[in-house]
Amino acid sequence: MMLISKTAYLKFEQCSKAFYLYKKHYYLRDKVELDKQLTFNRGHQIGYLAQQLFPNGRDVSKETTNSTQAAALTKELVDAKTEVIYEATFIFNNILVMVDLLVRHNDFYTAYEVKNSLKISEVFLKDACLQYYVLKNQINLFDFYLVTINGNYLFNGELEIKELFKKRSIKKEAEKNIEYFEIKVAQAIQVLDENRIPNVEIGEHCFKPYQCDFFETCWKEKLGRDSVFNLPNLSKSEAISYYASGIKSIKDLPGDLMLSKNALIIKNAFINEKVHVEVEKLKQLLSELQEPYCAFDIEVLSSSIPIIVKTKPFEQIPFLFSAFDEDSSFNYFTNHETDHRESFLELLLEHTNKYATLLVFDKTLEENVINKFIELFPSRQKELLELKLKLFDVYAIFSNLLYYDTQFGNNFNLKTVSGVLLKKNFYDDIQSGLQAMTIYEMCRTSTNTIDAELNKQSLINYCLADAKATYEIVRFLLQFTKDEI
Repeated sequence: MMLISKTAYLKFEQCSKAFYLYKKHYYLRDKVELDKQLTFNRGHQIGYLAQQLFPNGRDVSKETTNSTQAAALTKELVDAKTEVIYEATFIFNNILVMVDLLVRHNDFYTAYEVKNSLKISEVFLKDACLQYYVLKNQINLFDFYLVTINGNYLFNGELEIKELFKKRSIKKEAEKNIEYFEIKVAQAIQVLDENRIPNVEIGEHCFKPYQCDFFETCWKEKLGRDSVFNLPNLSKSEAISYYASGIKSIKDLPGDLMLSKNALIIKNAFINEKVHVEVEKLKQLLSELQEPYCAFDIEVLSSSIPIIVKTKPFEQIPFLFSAFDEDSSFNYFTNHETDHRESFLELLLEHTNKYATLLVFDKTLEENVINKFIELFPSRQKELLELKLKLFDVYAIFSNLLYYDTQFGNNFNLKTVSGVLLKKNFYDDIQSGLQAMTIYEMCRTSTNTIDAELNKQSLINYCLADAKATYEIVRFLLQFTKDEI
């Protein structure tokens, strides 16, 4: 019997081919990116934390080594009327599920599935309904709850587990879908029994609800640099429609097709095989730069578990900023042993006061941080509004196609743009904001001072790399606008 985990089943819901490959050709699966793995790890951490809602339970995952043992032990624990079971494992109709929390009350059990999220998504609901379907056929099930993070929870210095989480019963939705799962599970089993890879063409399902784990297997011949899928501002459904009709390259887009101005710019860039530059617009925009200027970047922590008094889950807490100009660089880092946001703000204003312009790459985060500072420290509103007016968003130059190189494809992030324009890599160990947050959490909790200092320096290097890359991009563009084209 080939068991189907809930992860595998949800792949079946998305694509029968992906499901089959996952079960029988797992080696073809795309390499898991570090950011994705970090997201999984955070989900597991929240699951362990939620066990404190019902302490002193038996953890099936720690007492067994495979699913058969886990299911057998779970049955023993249920038969023994164990009050609380963690990672309770059940098998029904070839479906294998592991429930985060199973709690007994009188002669019935209530199940809890924990998600590291503020909201219940369609995928979370389907996941929970599938588990309900299995449990309903195995035990006396009273109710099933999806447990999420309470976005209104305000940390007071001591974590209150019951306040951190909120729950919602999915019993009504699950009861309505019992027959649905009977049919879909039978279909999934049939796919495996037929023992051949289903013939499924690429489509929107490759991206919904998540990008498929076998994306590279199915798309490796379809994503050249000039692929129609690399046309920015084009929806996946439009790109799929073009591809299905035989339009596979941006160059192939018919002249009579009603394309947006940006799409035409990119098409012509590929046809002419040259960089597109809106010289006059670029000159005009860059002429607005007031000297002196520096490049500026902020790093934030955004954790589902608040660490600072009077903060909420997923609140953005700035812990590092870097400023870079031609002659100097400045970094400020805080561990936030207590709430250091006020001192962070003081140094931020003090250091940026001497600059007329602050170059940033996508100002969204910096503006969010400034807006939060205005909320926290209303007496500094005037200074903070002036600070916000100094922000010059370099990202807008590329997203608005004032400068477009076909090597960008449809990716205008800082690492791509700096790599293409400057032909250099500014980054070492840390490659993303999520990785930076993870390293920061390690830095705060490390008892090894050497490791903590190394992590701190890695974070500073990463933040400074963003600032340096932004600064050098602007210097490149300034020089470019002086040249004849």
